[in-house]
Amino acid sequence: RSLVETLPLCVFRKDLQGRITFCNSRMAELLGLPPEEVVGKTDFDLYPEELAAKYQADDQRVLETGTLVELEERHFSEEQGPLWVRVIKTPLCDSQGNVIGVQGVFWDITEQIRTQEELQEREEQLAHAGRLATLGELVAGVAHEMAQPLAAIANFAGACTTLLTGKPQLPEDVMIWLSRISEEVQRAGTILARLRTFARRTSPRLTLHDLRDVVRQAAELVGFELRRRGITLDLQLPKRKQPVVVDAVQLQQVVVNLLQNACDAAQGLEPSRCRIQVSMSDDPDVVQVSVADAGRGLPPNTDPAQLFETFFTTKPTGTGMGLAISRRIIESHGGRIWALANEG
Repeated sequence: RSLVETLPLCVFRKDLQGRITFCNSRMAELLGLPPEEVVGKTDFDLYPEELAAKYQADDQRVLETGTLVELEERHFSEEQGPLWVRVIKTPLCDSQGNVIGVQGVFWDITEQIRTQEELQEREEQLAHAGRLATLGELVAGVAHEMAQPLAAIANFAGACTTLLTGKPQLPEDVMIWLSRISEEVQRAGTILARLRTFARRTSPRLTLHDLRDVVRQAAELVGFELRRRGITLDLQLPKRKQPVVVDAVQLQQVVVNLLQNACDAAQGLEPSRCRIQVSMSDDPDVVQVSVADAGRGLPPNTDPAQLFETFFTTKPTGTGMGLAISRRIIESHGGRIWALANEG
């Protein structure tokens, strides 16, 4: 008895009717009762009905098979509430070898289970991050491969324009269409070039840019997605130049990420609210870019600062990396990024 009282384990014995005939102090403490008040009770007297039925079924299996049972299962503590325990149950026999009950031990493994779940979640997130990195390389490769057929289309359109120029019998619309083909090919080439640059991993290159151009180019990258979803983009940019020394590609990455998040937030809203507003301060000393949407806002009790923590996300399919990367980029430029929750 002195041994089981010093063990950091819960020890118990039950008779064939499931009544507890012995428990050590650790188990009584977990139940929030003196040991003498535990003895004589069944699991149904001590635990929620669902748990008690599970424990009784486990006991019955031990009694019927005469073998040891080891398992992880949910438990309940008056002090700690729901927790996870590892349980070992064996038949309790008399001196003649007859089974007269069940005896067992169990101990708290809640923290171990929680750690395992967190590790598994991190592994899944890292695997997803790896897939995203591969996707970035794939985008760069596709953009590179598309450059050649686009160049061929541009050359053929140019050749057709040269051959048909000055022929009076040719409908005027044909020349207009050829011109449009050339313009759209050039536009597609520009987008592909930006995609290649966007997906390429390079060290920051700080050069002088007009921040308005950086924002406009980022908006062009997500323009198709916005139009597909029926979302209006309202760019409110100052008339005068906003000179900044930055890595334009990295800042475009931040703006694109913010626009994509705003796009997700606006999904499903009535048409009048499907709008994203991008504004920029006209302060000669400080440059501030704001991206606002009319979405549903953050879940209750969510601190906006959490949005910039690695792997934190409010979206079912989110990675929790976009805003964390954005914060790192902005802070590496000596700036700061923050979020304000929509009211209502």
